[in-house]
Amino acid sequence: MSTRLRALGDPGSASRGSLRRGAPDAGRAPSRLASASRRRRLPYLLLGVLLVLGCATGGVLLTLKLGDRVTVLVLKRPVSVGQELRVSDLREASIARNSGIDVVPA
Repeated sequence: MSTRLRALGDPGSASRGSLRRGAPDAGRAPSRLASASRRRRLPYLLLGVLLVLGCATGGVLLTLKLGDRVTVLVLKRPVSVGQELRVSDLREASIARNSGIDVVPA
């Protein structure tokens, strides 16, 4: 038999007492604490998943809303009433479709 097996199997061995008080269980938490820790982490995990899904949904809706735009003609500079408009007086701009402004589509 090897020395190690003899030390573990021998009830009178000094090394067995040190194993009983020593490192094998020192780093591990009791099972009650481990399950309580898991129970505490689960709501945080679910809250995190819901937060990510909510932000992703908000981003998609915002992108869709901002993407609903129409190109219109606007004046580059002030013009007088009755002045004939030229192409150089106009430019294109993009505005939201539901802005409530009467527009002339480009």
